[in-house]
Amino acid sequence: MARPKAISDEQLLDAAHAAFLEQGYGVPVSAIARRAGVSSAAVFLRYPTKDALFKHVLLRAFQDQVVAALPDVESEPDPERALTRLANTMLAFMRRNSGLVLLRAAAGSTRMCASPEDRALEAPADAVAGWFQRQMDAGRFRSSDPRITARIFCATLGHYAMSEAAGIPNGPPVDPDTYIAHAVAFALHGLLPR
Repeated sequence: MARPKAISDEQLLDAAHAAFLEQGYGVPVSAIARRAGVSSAAVFLRYPTKDALFKHVLLRAFQDQVVAALPDVESEPDPERALTRLANTMLAFMRRNSGLVLLRAAAGSTRMCASPEDRALEAPADAVAGWFQRQMDAGRFRSSDPRITARIFCATLGHYAMSEAAGIPNGPPVDPDTYIAHAVAFALHGLLPR
């Protein structure tokens, strides 16, 4: 009997990413496995469901595109420029991957939150919240809950990227630089008068 082909997680996630983009969220796991050159059983040994595989595709993209950029953002001493850099990095990620999320939502699978037992999928939110916490610790930002601050900031950028990808007008057109400048100002100054 032939030994099963060895494949790295990176190769499997590359194949899944390409398959999701080309065929949508409805792509069968068997098609992803064929593209990777392995059996469906080999895919399911690593990812118990197609949804888990999909989430890991997005997680890897976030790690590669946003978390990897955090040290550069962190080195910026000016809080406004740092937050603008973070926003631009996140918006670029969201633009590159909004099609995947829209495909998944169109397939009727709208649960994007990680299950309690799958803590690894919280890593992106933790990374951005950690950045906000470090800014608060350094006295650059007012003290608040960094997890909530990060989620609100990510949500406003996600809204822009998803609306843009879906072609949903948000009222008068707003260019990304203007949107980011206002999102940054909102995050820095908050809702309450000083």
